[in-house]
Amino acid sequence: MVEKEKIEQEVQSLIKLIQRLVGTYRQLMDGVRLERDAIANADIKHLNEVVLNKEGVIETIRSIERERVASVNKIYLISGLRKRNLEGQEQHLTFNEIIELVQGFNLPLSETLRQLHQTMQVLVGRVRDLNDYNQKLVAKSLEHIERMKRNTFGEASAGRETYTPKGQRQNPGSVPRFVSKEI
Repeated sequence: MVEKEKIEQEVQSLIKLIQRLVGTYRQLMDGVRLERDAIANADIKHLNEVVLNKEGVIETIRSIERERVASVNKIYLISGLRKRNLEGQEQHLTFNEIIELVQGFNLPLSETLRQLHQTMQVLVGRVRDLNDYNQKLVAKSLEHIERMKRNTFGEASAGRETYTPKGQRQNPGSVPRFVSKEI
């Protein structure tokens, strides 16, 4: 009976940590959205600010995650459950195993854990998707800049034909094309 109370108490602490993680991941998601906007607007100053803020949020997540792992380890030790992998090394409890453990004596607590677990999975997935989109956006922007640089400095593709002022077709080779020209 004492173990169940200790497990319940530690699970309550774990729930508080996960709630903090959920809030922090929401901040990270907002930061990634701001990052996307700054990239799209080519606002370097704002992008630098957003990236610094994002790095701070990520460090906060790492800190909370260390606390979460310590809490899971306490639950593991209190529960007395021992798992070993194929190499014979002890393995720690998974989130679903903690939910099943608590479900045996406190159904509402296990439901709270299950909901938080699902929320975390959704948030992490969204942050990952937004971050992937930002990476693609940056890659496309860099590709565009590289193309413009080649075009401006004379490394344009030789396969395109253009017309002379007299209307004759010509193949410019790799002559530079000016972005603007003063007459």
